[in-house]
Amino acid sequence: IPVASYGIFFYLATLILALGSLSSGAAILLVFGLVAALVSIALFLVSEILIGALCPLCLAGYVVNLVILGTAWAGARGELRPIGKG
Repeated sequence: IPVASYGIFFYLATLILALGSLSSGAAILLVFGLVAALVSIALFLVSEILIGALCPLCLAGYVVNLVILGTAWAGARGELRPIGKG
């Protein structure tokens, strides 16, 4: 299985949770966001410290993962309204 497939499955599951109406979806999405952010931080440190170079595409992925975490955090706190519902 190519490594990129893990990302496809992760982001597809994240999208399904974000668009779904499961009551536990917000909590699961928050866990997904936390895991994604922690992996992004680890990969950033490996890139910066061990490799000594940062790739723009990787940085974009890190930003996306941090946005997922921030959005999931706000959703779990009830600070977001579903699109088209008010």
